[in-house]
Amino acid sequence: MYETNQNYENLSECYTTSFSQTLGYKDTYTETMGSSISFSVLGGVISGSLSNTSTMTTVSGSSNTRSQEVGECVNFTLVGQIVGSGYSGPSNFQLYQDNIYGTLMLNPVN
Repeated sequence: MYETNQNYENLSECYTTSFSQTLGYKDTYTETMGSSISFSVLGGVISGSLSNTSTMTTVSGSSNTRSQEVGECVNFTLVGQIVGSGYSGPSNFQLYQDNIYGTLMLNPVN
């Protein structure tokens, strides 16, 4: 039977990823109206023309921004070396977590 030296440490590793997306549209409508009048009086001695042009532009639109943040945490406990196990390797480890899948890797450090 193995005995533990009761050395342990509770740890937690977390990561978050966030993104945002903006969708929208813009609609522009332009309308031009005009009129023209030509006149002549006294047998053409006095003549002329009058014209009027009007332009109206309407702009409308909308936009929507969507943001999302996702994350994950993993909690674990590191237990000290078990007395009588015969393990003589390193007792310090570096911990790495994959940001895509969340898996963990321990790297022994001397």
